[in-house]
Amino acid sequence: MTEQDLPWYKKWFNEDYLKLYSYRSAEEAEQQVNFVIHALKLKGDEKILDLGCGKGRHSLELAKKGYKVLGIDISEYLIDEAKKCLKMVPSKHLRFQIGDMYHLEHLGTFDVVLNMFTSFGYFDDDKDNAKVFQIVRDHLHSGGKFFLDYLHPAQVRKDLIPYEERDINGEKVLLRKVIKGDQIIKTIEFPGRIYEERVKLYHREQIELMLLSAKFHIVEVWNDYEGTPWREDGQRQLFYCQAT
Repeated sequence: MTEQDLPWYKKWFNEDYLKLYSYRSAEEAEQQVNFVIHALKLKGDEKILDLGCGKGRHSLELAKKGYKVLGIDISEYLIDEAKKCLKMVPSKHLRFQIGDMYHLEHLGTFDVVLNMFTSFGYFDDDKDNAKVFQIVRDHLHSGGKFFLDYLHPAQVRKDLIPYEERDINGEKVLLRKVIKGDQIIKTIEFPGRIYEERVKLYHREQIELMLLSAKFHIVEVWNDYEGTPWREDGQRQLFYCQAT
């Protein structure tokens, strides 16, 4: 398979990805982690899997607070970036490794699994997306906790800007967004480099059906990291579930 034939998520998560989303700061990650700790009533000794950890912003904040965290991401580049923060916390608290969420054999089980910043809904087939929840369930203890941070279709449609130009580190970057069927498709064009994001626009009821099929109990669904209850016209969809 040539690079051109690779799925979009195996080509996009690189240095340009970090440039585009550079506004996602450590301060934001700390605020989000504090919410998760409070909302999930974590005790401080949980073993946590950060699934789709990116460059490790949330993993690092959790490790700083004493949690034992394993960060997994499919991108070798992002994992290399994440490993740069290992010197900031004891090694017993934080590890990073390259991994495909479809192939997590031999990782064992965890007390908590996190899936942050819409690291879900990447597949065209609903069954492939639903399978992710079953894999998460297989890696949780009975009663283990799962937190999913996912886009809200209403907000995506409301804020849709079909065409945008940005200056990023002196480069002109073109962004095009379009909704086709049940997907939001973003084309990102750097000088000489073109990428794509494709994410399903799942509504709350669709996500909940997938979670229930994977034997999760849905504890709460929020609209934002302030703890606002879920709304039809909300900003995000934050799901807190427990493995049954």
